[in-house]
Amino acid sequence: PLDNAKQCIARGTSDMLVWEQDVEQPFITEVMHDGVKIYDWRDPYLFDDQGQTWMLLGGNLGKRQGGTGVVVMYRAERPDLTQWSYRGIIYRCPEWEVGQVDCPNLFRVGDKWVMLYSPWHGSIRYLVGSMDVTAGRFVAETFGLFDAGPDLFATNTAIDSQGRLVIWSWVRGSRDRRGWAGCLALPREVALGP
Repeated sequence: PLDNAKQCIARGTSDMLVWEQDVEQPFITEVMHDGVKIYDWRDPYLFDDQGQTWMLLGGNLGKRQGGTGVVVMYRAERPDLTQWSYRGIIYRCPEWEVGQVDCPNLFRVGDKWVMLYSPWHGSIRYLVGSMDVTAGRFVAETFGLFDAGPDLFATNTAIDSQGRLVIWSWVRGSRDRRGWAGCLALPREVALGP
């Protein structure tokens, strides 16, 4: 439901064909949020920085009412990712039409940080700015649409073996019932322009 959520872990074999849910579940619950009620928080995104593993989750502060979308950050306290600490809300979406933030990504490009997120029923947004990971503070300097079309959602990023930043998105699917619903878009290499 919208008013209660938790995060759980499943571990896979090295060939990623067999997965088992970790017995110590859940590993993050609402109790960690220091009394802040975060609704519908989900879509974990992990990244490494300064020798630590960090995780972002999207959510909202007002049952998906306009202007309540947030990005929340956590830090792994153990290398096996079974214990985490809450670092706070690092971004509050100021757009009134965004009542829920889904699939947040955060990564470095040169000396800047880029955040991507997918508003519930909206086009993917990007923010470019600075990030103090230790303090849990992201400051946006520029903002825009990553992809203005209505069909892409839920980005995910990776750095390939050549150091290129590659982004995938989910294609929402056919609205006229062509026998399929959703697929993975072709990967794109991205960089910051001048």
